[in-house]
Amino acid sequence: MQIEKSVRAVERLYAQTDKVTSNFIKQSGIQCPSGCTKCCHGQKVSATPLEFLPYAYSLYKQGLLEDRYWELKTKPQSTCILVEGDEDETNGKCSEYPYRGLICRLFGNAAMTNKDGKKILSSCSIIKAQTAFKPDFDTILQKSAPVVSEFYMQLRAIDNEYGSMHFPINQAILKSMEMVYNSTRRKRKRSI
Repeated sequence: MQIEKSVRAVERLYAQTDKVTSNFIKQSGIQCPSGCTKCCHGQKVSATPLEFLPYAYSLYKQGLLEDRYWELKTKPQSTCILVEGDEDETNGKCSEYPYRGLICRLFGNAAMTNKDGKKILSSCSIIKAQTAFKPDFDTILQKSAPVVSEFYMQLRAIDNEYGSMHFPINQAILKSMEMVYNSTRRKRKRSI
């Protein structure tokens, strides 16, 4: 795997993702409440290592990869290791928001499809409650909601191996850091 090439490809995918999710948010009028980190505290959130490759690579470029890896590895694993703020899930934020994973970009801002091809909002109960007050929400959802699986297919196209492995989110973040460390090891040795 060529790390730099993969990082750029993931970043291009994220730019596209942000554009379509922003459009959906604008059209639907729904979004996460400010400071909410409820999904960041979820025990069952999974991600792929490829999703956090830009984050891990940015740490490498700053010379912080190894220190941050050990810092995060020792954090309690009951919540996403990148979330910071209150434990009550209402006054927090992602410490690495520009580098958040694909799951973080899509959850609440995209849909899954059922067996009939109908879109179903992929979100938490807080966002779903917002839709109850929007009589035209289903029409907007069907027309403009991005589909989660389409973005994960694009992610797998970048690197099928690391784009297909799903881990609990913290393990995925740490695995991405290990990927960058292992792929840049020879570069570090030459500079010594």
